[in-house]
Amino acid sequence: MKYESTIAEKWSEMKADHREAVGNILRSYNRDAMTGRNKVNCVEIVVKNEQEEVIGGLYAIARWGWLYVDWLAVHADYRHQGIGRELMRQAEEKALELNVPRIRLSTFEFQAPDFYKKLGYNIVAVEEGYPEGHNTYYLQKVLS
Repeated sequence: MKYESTIAEKWSEMKADHREAVGNILRSYNRDAMTGRNKVNCVEIVVKNEQEEVIGGLYAIARWGWLYVDWLAVHADYRHQGIGRELMRQAEEKALELNVPRIRLSTFEFQAPDFYKKLGYNIVAVEEGYPEGHNTYYLQKVLS
């Protein structure tokens, strides 16, 4: 079998159709491996202030028996008021509605590992030195 490869080092050099093709190969492989468990639900929870400005939110994906929290952010002016905790409570409630009683997420050490631990999440892995000079924490929680 003969093939040729190319390497791009800048976003501007990368081709969207190449990324789409590689993504399709991976999605197809994963879909086949997870037969019967391929239902996907996306979750968006957005918080607005009195002026209708977005001040925070949470984005997650429910797949393969887990809810993966991809983003949780609250504007600096609104932190330490319980908004993040409420977003996670709503995400946990939604996970149960979607019949995915387990939640997983990752956070950098300078973000919120202690916040998640206070909410009952357990550290299951630590990636040392990523990003450089810091660690990444991987956390999970099984809902009851």
